[in-house]
Amino acid sequence: MIREISASDPIETEKSRATSRVTYANPLPTIMDPKPGDHRTEHQQSEETLKKERDFIYAVLDTVSALIVALDPQGRIVRFNRACERTTGYAFQEVKGRYPWDLLLVPEELAPVKAVFETLQSTQLPSQFTNHWLTKDGDRRLIKWSNTILLDDAGAIEYIIGTGIDVTEQTQAENEIKQRNQEFTVLNEISQAITSTLNLEETLTMVTDHTTWLLNVAATSLLLYDQEQDDLWFAAGSGTDADFVVGKRLALGQGIAGWVVQHGEPVLIPDVSKDPRFFDGFDRKTGFKTRSMLCVPLRSKERTIGAIEAMNKRNGPFDEDDLRLLSSMAAPAATAIENARLFEQVRSGRERLQALSRRLVEVQEAERRHISRELHDEAGQALSSLLLGLSLLEREADRPEAVIARANELEHMVDDVLDNLHRLAMNLRPASLDHLGLVSALENYIESFGKQHALNVQFETVGLDGERLPSAVETALYRIVQEALTNVIRHARATRVDVLLERRGDQIVTIVEDDGVGFDPHEAAQSGRMGIFGMRERAEMLDGTLVIESTVGTGTTVFVEVPYAHQDPDR
Repeated sequence: MIREISASDPIETEKSRATSRVTYANPLPTIMDPKPGDHRTEHQQSEETLKKERDFIYAVLDTVSALIVALDPQGRIVRFNRACERTTGYAFQEVKGRYPWDLLLVPEELAPVKAVFETLQSTQLPSQFTNHWLTKDGDRRLIKWSNTILLDDAGAIEYIIGTGIDVTEQTQAENEIKQRNQEFTVLNEISQAITSTLNLEETLTMVTDHTTWLLNVAATSLLLYDQEQDDLWFAAGSGTDADFVVGKRLALGQGIAGWVVQHGEPVLIPDVSKDPRFFDGFDRKTGFKTRSMLCVPLRSKERTIGAIEAMNKRNGPFDEDDLRLLSSMAAPAATAIENARLFEQVRSGRERLQALSRRLVEVQEAERRHISRELHDEAGQALSSLLLGLSLLEREADRPEAVIARANELEHMVDDVLDNLHRLAMNLRPASLDHLGLVSALENYIESFGKQHALNVQFETVGLDGERLPSAVETALYRIVQEALTNVIRHARATRVDVLLERRGDQIVTIVEDDGVGFDPHEAAQSGRMGIFGMRERAEMLDGTLVIESTVGTGTTVFVEVPYAHQDPDR
């Protein structure tokens, strides 16, 4: 039988020692063999041999990297090698005679180990198992054990030998790899989901819903940067009181999200009450209590387009893994949002183009009806009267005084016809726009417009110095001013209008400002007013911009800015 050798063992007989050794043909002398001429008694020699064998085995055990611990049948520690000491921080003398569950085992693993030793005589010890050991400093180490039971000559359990390998780092690495693979799978599924639609509203909703589920938080908000107003608006939300915040706005730099968008950096805040950047305005209005927060920027093509914020993790505090997950999700989310935005712009542009085409046909038909009516009602009637006058003139040929009177009457009639034809031509396209340029054409039009509608219209130019602009620029600006003034008559009920045409560096600025009743530009844009749409289209065709500023009761300002260009060389 294999036996553990210790100082308390009974002395082995020569016979038992002889049967436990392997005999070689030419055995080499060892430290265990008696030396020639040794006059000590056989008992003394056996004692010394046993001590040397024990010390040799212990030395070997202390040199191996594996953890080796020997327990007696009751579970008390009788041997603890150097690897055990290095791993746990305990010296052998500190654990000798102690039970492992006194010092080394974690609380939740005590009962199973005790149960094994209570029934050890009647059950078989597991050959392999894994458990945690506590170090002297309180750290947990995961040990994988292989166990061997040593029996004495009578077949009773003498020692239990455990050989262990510290697999803490290996297990952590494996778990991290497994976790990363699971996260990658989940993020991939989420990425596919949020990029599966080009509907912006659906995309925003899916981003917030998946964030709430992925991080297991109470609420999630998604904010987008509004370049025109230079602020943030809550585009979507998920969880507690999400409906309340959607549509609300934050100033750039206001709150955690405002800071994140302004600086383009993510933040993890364990306690928002201790962070001066936190804005509690929505909490006070909804009753929701924000305790902790994660917030990461949404970036697309080196631009920060918004932020995602997650509040109050349900199963513990936020950690760096949560921040990494949210940052990983923000990348495909930003791409999906930008794609959805571009698609909506294309679709909106196509719808606007279709609407413009329909409007163009309607305008053309309206112009044709107007011209037909004008020609029929005024020019046609005037020419009919002229024809009638000529026939009367023939009848009065023998009356010189009547002929002269009739001729004067016919001259006035011809003048009226010419004036009407000139007015029609001016409305279609003034000749002065082609021959004299934008400034002269606007001066004539504004003067005539003011007289026709009894409206005080002031026109001023700055920095042009008689220079001509390309035909496309002059035509577009003329039509924009014409449409703006028409809108004043139709809607504004104004008493005064100021028109400014100014060169500012490389730009031509046109401003039409009235003191009328004003309106809501956002509502007007939603209603699809073709006049505003047409003005904006003309400005954008010149790579310019059109901004309308108006408030109900305070008048309206139309601001147009297009690139300046010198006179066409072909003019």
